[in-house]
Amino acid sequence: MLKKSPFMDELLWFEWIELELFMMEDKTVKADSSGDILFSKLVLNPEHKLLSFQYPVHRKNPKFITHSDIGNYFLIAHRNSEGDVIFTDCTPALVRMIEYLAERPLSVRSLFSAFQHEYNLTFAEEDQKAIIQFFDNAFSQKLIIGFNN
Repeated sequence: MLKKSPFMDELLWFEWIELELFMMEDKTVKADSSGDILFSKLVLNPEHKLLSFQYPVHRKNPKFITHSDIGNYFLIAHRNSEGDVIFTDCTPALVRMIEYLAERPLSVRSLFSAFQHEYNLTFAEEDQKAIIQFFDNAFSQKLIIGFNN
């Protein structure tokens, strides 16, 4: 079966992560509900997982996944306060920024600075806007649960 469907182990892992997040014990973290996405320190939902796949098991019906779909797929899975598990596609840069937030609360400006320093690059204005939009969406979906003011 795995020779015919080499993505099956990733599909099973994807389903397992969804179940694990859904069933995990609640983790509480102190966070303020008001703040500024750009300048306040963001508090990451502790009920999350960073995932990487070679096949788009999170996007496509398994019947339609083929060898030509092989690539690099990155996503963040988290459980919101209503108990829903949400999967969000992201770039490797966003995964790295989430890793920074897992270490400690940081503002988006600080995330820009840390990433640019680590990789010796400068974000274009359009990239900065896309990152800000990502974190704005992450706040509305409760991947970012609040602010550390």
